[in-house]
Amino acid sequence: MVGITALAFLLGLGLMLLWNWLMPAVFGLPEVTYWQALGLLVLSHILFKSHHHERHDKAPRGPFAKLRAKFAHDSNEKSEAAEG
Repeated sequence: MVGITALAFLLGLGLMLLWNWLMPAVFGLPEVTYWQALGLLVLSHILFKSHHHERHDKAPRGPFAKLRAKFAHDSNEKSEAAEG
């Protein structure tokens, strides 16, 4: 629990420092407080984290699923050919 709290503190502090260093100078945005930075982290986690729970089928999904499956299949064939 202490580790999670420390990680959240460091991530919030890091985001705040990076934001306040870059965004006002580059885009003219206002500086953020620590709590606003932590809120941005939580919001980005909600918006961008994959909300797929543990799947049982393990089939590739997403926009490049077929391509990833093809490359995985091709590399399996190459490793089998190299062995035998």
